[in-house]
Amino acid sequence: MKKIAINGLKYFIFLAIGVLIFWSIYKNIEWKKISEALRNLKYEWIILSLVFNMMAQISRAYRWKMLIKPLGHNPSATNTFLSVFVMYFVNLILPRAGEVARCTVISRTDKIPFTKLVGTVFTERLADMIALFFLVILIFALNLQLISGFFRELPIDTAGLKKYLEIKYILLLAAFIILMVAAFLYFRKRVKKSSRKDRLVELKNQLIAGIISIRHMEKKWLFILHTANIFLMWLFMLWVVFLSFGPTEHVSLKIGMVVFLLGGLVMIIPVQGGVGTWHGTIAIALVVLLNNKAGQEDYEIFALIAHTVTNMIYIVLGAAALFYFWIRYGNDFLVKPKKQESKVISQS
Repeated sequence: MKKIAINGLKYFIFLAIGVLIFWSIYKNIEWKKISEALRNLKYEWIILSLVFNMMAQISRAYRWKMLIKPLGHNPSATNTFLSVFVMYFVNLILPRAGEVARCTVISRTDKIPFTKLVGTVFTERLADMIALFFLVILIFALNLQLISGFFRELPIDTAGLKKYLEIKYILLLAAFIILMVAAFLYFRKRVKKSSRKDRLVELKNQLIAGIISIRHMEKKWLFILHTANIFLMWLFMLWVVFLSFGPTEHVSLKIGMVVFLLGGLVMIIPVQGGVGTWHGTIAIALVVLLNNKAGQEDYEIFALIAHTVTNMIYIVLGAAALFYFWIRYGNDFLVKPKKQESKVISQS
């Protein structure tokens, strides 16, 4: 109970910070102006943004399926795809818990050991980190002058900016280490509850098998293409929303790339759905990059629209996916199977 209370307090504090930032941004914007912006949106671009979102999630689901297959399991393509939306849905409530949720879903619907699935998720996250690293290099290389101008125009000193960026990467590394330690402690606790001495070895082997599944995966080039497509679709998903809104329809793809990168980096902060933090970052980035302080209110409205478009689809499809699993699998989905993984041990 103490651990649950601490985690609950932590998530509440981050959510409170995000809500406070969100309130400070939008408290002085009249609803009339927001509703007018919604009426004048070019919704064909919004629809296209949703299409790009779907294409990104199809790649994510297929990529995960490719990692699971070498483990001797072949989960349903439908289940894998819908579990991705469960992941985003849960992340909007509990940051970083979405990965556990989608592993739980596939473990229960397709009878795959949970630990193996967690191992494949580690591999996915590593692939995403590598892809993000190369994306940062690419965007900086293509927009060096633009980005350097952005840093010069920020109302903070250069030394402070460098320190801030260094802290960001330190936090990213720390989050990864904490995740690894938490996973180890979780598995160790489960082992202590078991009467079998070889349970730790089995869990460790399943986790490692999931992590190194990429070694035995067919068509590794296709895995790389799907990884690249995920980030490319995310970029286009944001950029076409620029085109849907009058005050931002002139934003170039180059500026869109920089805004996309800054928005992605701020999502490292564990605030539910990036509420407040993402909105503020996007608005400030546009003010500086477009050198238009007078347009700040319009850019704040744009951030609200872009964030809502993305997360509404996660809420709707995430809830629909959970309902589908409940109807399709009933108690097998709602109730944790008894000693599912120990059955795997006894059969070996």
